[in-house]
Amino acid sequence: MSVYSIELFVRLKTVDTIALTAKNTLQKDMGYGRTLLDARREEYWLIEVEVENAEEAQKLGVEFVTVTKTIVNPNKHTYTLRVVGEEADVPEKKVPYVIRVLVGYREDEKARVTLDTLRNTLGYGDKVKGVKRGLLWKLIISAEDRISAKKIAEEITVAKSMGKGLLANPHSQTYVVL
Repeated sequence: MSVYSIELFVRLKTVDTIALTAKNTLQKDMGYGRTLLDARREEYWLIEVEVENAEEAQKLGVEFVTVTKTIVNPNKHTYTLRVVGEEADVPEKKVPYVIRVLVGYREDEKARVTLDTLRNTLGYGDKVKGVKRGLLWKLIISAEDRISAKKIAEEITVAKSMGKGLLANPHSQTYVVL
């Protein structure tokens, strides 16, 4: 038995008004109108499972989504699921740059409850080793190079004052610019 990580990306089927509001605020009120071309978000889940192989991890991930419906509501969400290491993202090298920022929670009750539900209520027991959750922001940024685009993404992300940063509160959240 080995531990595999399942990544689950959950999107709304309808317009994401939170992402739209964040984009408009950053562009119109915070001065990123020329550099931030778009902002999208997905709920990100990382579920660690102990199973025999990657195929079994994939099957279990699909079961978590389609059978248990604890994470994805099929009436309002679409999702992408992958076992970490099975597929590699190829970084985009052209302008504009897509910069991903993962915002997590220092204390996440929803992830804790989901772990408890999968283990105890739904009977997966010790197969489920851990559950983490966050928001994955995809920022489309016009910049001279990828390094500059990542710097702009960090400025946009970390809330430092009323006019600086918006996507992550450093007191209650963590973030990683990917």
